Amino acid sequence: MRYKFDEIDSSENPYLITWVIHNSRYEIKIGLVDLYPKFLSEIEQNSIKKYINDKAEENNIKIEECSVLTDHVHLIIICKKTEIETIIKLLKGYSSYMFFKSYRTDEKYRTKNVLWARKYNISFINDIISYENAINYVKNNKNKHEKTEKFDMNRVL
Repeated sequence: MRYKFDEIDSSENPYLITWVIHNSRYEIKIGLVDLYPKFLSEIEQNSIKKYINDKAEENNIKIEECSVLTDHVHLIIICKKTEIETIIKLLKGYSSYMFFKSYRTDEKYRTKNVLWARKYNISFINDIISYENAINYVKNNKNKHEKTEKFDMNRVL
């Protein structure tokens, strides 16, 4: 459902939320074990988006826009300030649980069962211009990353 900025309940605010995949920003070596970042396939991205939307619908969470990419997620959520952290934990936890239940059944992936990094970013959206810009940013984020990835591959080749 599309929410108009001026129709949002006065007790609620729109927020731009971002979180990343665990270890997606670097590779590390601990002892004899190499920890490489996980990247989501397009099928996995679509499934995670469905898990997030299903959980949001089940809990009456207002998601204005959602974009799941290979290594991070962007959401615009409309809620009370006191609810935002609980909502993020719920969506991250459920999507991670369903991801491992559905996709990572071999021992290589099940040893840790960590999909998302612990931290996340919350940006308060305080006016109609920022609101529209945030919606467009999330909607078009996948296109931006696809262009960047193609450019990087061309530089390597």
